[in-house]
Amino acid sequence: MMHVAGLEFWNLPPEKMGEAADNFLRYATSIGGAVWIGSDDDLPHRVQLRATFADPKDAEHAVRFSLDMRLKDFGKTLSLAPPGESLALNEVFTEIFEKPQKRARDARRISDVKQLQLAAELYFDKNGAYPQDLSLMAPEFIRSIPVDSVRGTPPVYSASPDRKKYHMGTVLEDESNGALRNDADFNSEKAGWKNGFDGDDAGLCVETGGRADIEAACYDVVP
Repeated sequence: MMHVAGLEFWNLPPEKMGEAADNFLRYATSIGGAVWIGSDDDLPHRVQLRATFADPKDAEHAVRFSLDMRLKDFGKTLSLAPPGESLALNEVFTEIFEKPQKRARDARRISDVKQLQLAAELYFDKNGAYPQDLSLMAPEFIRSIPVDSVRGTPPVYSASPDRKKYHMGTVLEDESNGALRNDADFNSEKAGWKNGFDGDDAGLCVETGGRADIEAACYDVVP
């Protein structure tokens, strides 16, 4: 085991080794190092390693890792233990690269819903009722209906039978997103609306009989 600068590299379960290797190759942009070998004993007396990790889609944010080990007392048993708050390398990649991407996608999803809400109000002002389907608002009230970058589908939508109310929702990948504290948490499926869905934060946020492609939380709104 080796522990350097808060990163823990040891005892990964077999099922995690492939994922860790994939992430290492995915994010590593440069790796280099040097080893000093003793002229008298042919043993490694110093080891240096430098590596840079960056998201291929966001190269401006990079993590630089350096290691400098000086070795002595060869032949003696050395026992190392990880500190209590260390992270496995795979967890570091998740914290640094994947979570910010999820937060950015969620911000876009929330923004898309708000744009659709504005379009729905413009539609209501002209027609005296909300649309039965989101597609009816484009291109007059909104240029195009936004789709989720992961799911490839627009937010889920349901209108009340008299079309005086609507229920709209989208899946967020970050279950700790603050927007979930103030959303509607309405259940249009239980209310009997066509294409209704459960808007509870822990709900699937998909129409009746649908399938959730992202396992996370449901952000939903009503007028």
